[in-house]
Amino acid sequence: MSLASASVLDVAADGVVRRSRAADVPRIPASVLKTLTFYTARQSVTDGMLSETVTITAADMLGGSSADLQVGDVLTWDALFHGMMLPSGNDAAHAVGRIVGGLLDGTGDAYERFIARMNAVCGEFGWFGAVAASTSGLEQDSRLSAEHVCELLLALDSYAVQVAGTMAYEATISGPNARTVTWEHSIQRDGPVPLPEMVCAKSGTLGGIDLANLAILWDDALGVRHALALLNSWPMSARLHDAREVIDGTILARVHVGGLVPVRNVTRIRHRVGDETREVQSFALGKVEG
Repeated sequence: MSLASASVLDVAADGVVRRSRAADVPRIPASVLKTLTFYTARQSVTDGMLSETVTITAADMLGGSSADLQVGDVLTWDALFHGMMLPSGNDAAHAVGRIVGGLLDGTGDAYERFIARMNAVCGEFGWFGAVAASTSGLEQDSRLSAEHVCELLLALDSYAVQVAGTMAYEATISGPNARTVTWEHSIQRDGPVPLPEMVCAKSGTLGGIDLANLAILWDDALGVRHALALLNSWPMSARLHDAREVIDGTILARVHVGGLVPVRNVTRIRHRVGDETREVQSFALGKVEG
């Protein structure tokens, strides 16, 4: 396995950097972009709406990874979010953007309004080089850096963390093809490469060029929460081993003088996420002086 060309960042919730390499380089996020989709959607879909139902349309039938949704399926917001985050359903992600976009002010296509809102969120965080071109990450025009991904992970509300940390979810779907389905998380804590420290996670792959992405919230032995972003690691088959090595502290022993250290911004960003009004302190990474 090799992380020689990958972006890596492991940062604790208090801003202390434990691992860093090319963390500010925007990369193709693939399905890790769904974490931004989820965060943005939660500004409109409150806890009280999670039991409300939505309907899948033909527009949501995308290729790639899927929650195996069908036209006419009726399911709750809670189920739709799990279908987006666990099996990484591109169909579920498109439905989230299309339906939430219809709740946003403005004219024109509802899905495009949601994409605009995703990019506005990137601007509110102050992310340089960040681009959201879809809700699924199926295209290759979106860009996020490891810094962006870690900051996003640490800003997720408790419900989003719970969903992205669920290992399996049984969804009841009504409509013309009524059925019960079980979605399993693409990353298992007790899988072939054990990740027992994992709180929640999202993966993404660029199959045509054999690159993988991982975004993981994890707690260390002292209970300190960390965000880990691993973007464009090669080969895909080694991604969990790479994450395991970063968590174990075997890739980069420390941040060297001249490397990257956390620098807190004075501005704080206020977002309404679900039923919570959250104040998110943005961090950037700068060079060590001396």
